[in-house]
Amino acid sequence: MHTVTCGDCGDECQIPFEPKFNRPV
Repeated sequence: MHTVTCGDCGDECQIPFEPKFNRPV
C-alpha cells in the first residue's frame, strides 16, 4: 500500500497501486 495525499480533500490515504505523480489521486 502506498500513502498519498488526496487531491480533493488534502487528507492522506492508502492506495493499493503505485501513484503517478503527474495526475491527482
